[in-house]
Amino acid sequence: MPAVDVINLRRNEKDSTADFNVALIGQSTLPPVRLFLILACSSQGREPFRHFMETIAGLPEDYSGKLNFLISDGCAEVAARFLLAVLVLGAGSDTNVAVDMVIHLLYSVFLPKGYLQIIKNMIGLFGEHLEEGIPWLGDGNGYVRVLLAFRIIPLLQKWEQSTLTMDSAQKEYDRMRNAPHREDFTQRMYSSLRPSHRLAFWEFRRFGLVLPFGALNAHFNAPNVTLFSADSGKWLQTDHTDPLYLYE
Repeated sequence: MPAVDVINLRRNEKDSTADFNVALIGQSTLPPVRLFLILACSSQGREPFRHFMETIAGLPEDYSGKLNFLISDGCAEVAARFLLAVLVLGAGSDTNVAVDMVIHLLYSVFLPKGYLQIIKNMIGLFGEHLEEGIPWLGDGNGYVRVLLAFRIIPLLQKWEQSTLTMDSAQKEYDRMRNAPHREDFTQRMYSSLRPSHRLAFWEFRRFGLVLPFGALNAHFNAPNVTLFSADSGKWLQTDHTDPLYLYE
């Protein structure tokens, strides 16, 4: 499903001072983990994630109202990665770097070590300001809080303290991607692709990095701990997970 601007201010209220309450509820049979985002914007400055980002991006530059986003997902790992992505984008750092960091956080099996350290530092900062919420958009006009954090906070702490090595992550990733009993499924998937696309998919399955084909990747020297189980270091996704279709 494509991203949807659920407010679409220009075609609906057309009021840059209006306040909104938005609920984005993920589908799951598990009890939801709720990310309660209160974002006060000013002129200075899986489905829920896409809709959230499209909605924020669709606001006019002179918007001065207040937004309350209630974002719910039944999978703690997905909700935690969403939270980290939102925090990175709203930290007030260089926009290009923040976007690149979020792309690799959500899709790449390995990260530049500097990116991983920034993400871990952000987890620590969030834990320190759990009650009042961490500032968002870098200007102090908004903040992010988590409700039912008993499932999120321990997970974030385990990611922050993770000792998963590159070697262990690579072996686990290879084990999932190259399972012998899945060979027929993989070849059937390749057979439906154009030759150039087949090569690109093969490259991604080898390295798990969202990079232009042939780009240097030596600086991706740290495992993306958010894609592996916090307790055992097992790969959390399927063997055919693909950035074109899935973000979690």
